[in-house]
Amino acid sequence: MLQYILVGNPFVRSLWTFEAANANGADIFIFWLAIAAYLNDLFSKPETTGIPVSLSNKITLIFNKRYDEFFKHEFYFVTFCLDPRTSLLLLLNVPLCYPGYPKNRYLKSSFSLPKNPVEGQRPIAYFNAYTRVKAFLKDILKSIITHIQKYPNEPVPELFEDMDAQEVVQEFRRQLDTYWREEHPFQKPLTGNDPLAWWKGFSMHSDARVLAVSTGYSICFVD
Repeated sequence: MLQYILVGNPFVRSLWTFEAANANGADIFIFWLAIAAYLNDLFSKPETTGIPVSLSNKITLIFNKRYDEFFKHEFYFVTFCLDPRTSLLLLLNVPLCYPGYPKNRYLKSSFSLPKNPVEGQRPIAYFNAYTRVKAFLKDILKSIITHIQKYPNEPVPELFEDMDAQEVVQEFRRQLDTYWREEHPFQKPLTGNDPLAWWKGFSMHSDARVLAVSTGYSICFVD
């Protein structure tokens, strides 16, 4: 019974947390990492917990299988990267897989400098993660533009009235790069505990509004 409680405890507590009204995809992703770290530590002490290696290996297989099933969609990873409450450095200090599991293919392999950065440009940290976030948000932005073109009489965010599709895409690329480097205006501190409200605060900012709109849509989608 003690072993059952030790293993099940982090999952139960995480499920309770997800009942919060403002929980989003980033919270789910962070708590899953926390569960991984907890179990990794728990299974490293069989002499203390009494959990045999054979049992911990079985639990590990179930955990990894559920990870594969649950995180197929990128929005959990993307909302984590776009949450101003968290730091990408968190991923570098969390046990992300267990012995025998494919080598960190989801997370650690996503954080590296590009091998061949464009001449004259500073390398983008965690380049693979950046490209995953960029691809996801581009799809969100594309769907918004397509919807506007299909239903021209519906109300749209003001920026789509001021800019054509090409200008929106260009601004999106520039603003995502600025956000990733934690440069102005994205250095604004978060007040409260609502990342969606933080992003909405940029909805009228000329240097942030395209990214704010696409990010707002993705966060709402997760919620």
